[in-house]
Amino acid sequence: MSVKLKVPDLHLEGLQLVRVTLTPGMGPKEYDGQWVMFCSPLGSPGALVVSADFHEVSEGVLLGGTAHAIVRSNDATTASQAGADEAAEVLGPWLSEVLWDFLAGYLLPLAATSWGNFTLPQKAPTPTIRHLAELGGSDKE
Repeated sequence: MSVKLKVPDLHLEGLQLVRVTLTPGMGPKEYDGQWVMFCSPLGSPGALVVSADFHEVSEGVLLGGTAHAIVRSNDATTASQAGADEAAEVLGPWLSEVLWDFLAGYLLPLAATSWGNFTLPQKAPTPTIRHLAELGGSDKE
């Protein structure tokens, strides 16, 4: 199966803040500064959720957040997780700036009031595109 999504064929239907967190007592920085994105089907043909997650650790404090973009396409092949995983390769880079700007609006004030020394990027970091199965989610269609 091949998804032939093109950005002009897509409609951004909304943005949703899932979480922001400022948590003390975090250990190693193995996930520091990660901007990870993945897609999953929303339930109706052509509807997808594009999830973006960012986290940074500074001075033992974790600053993180997750946001979703709801996207609709006329391509019904995105209704399966395999189709959504393929769509992530197109949608991740396209929505990275939009989701970063949205999420950064919540992260920046939180970082400014923290005792950590956070260096949040002004522009969206290059996203790491993941498939749901890689993240421990279901890959069943």
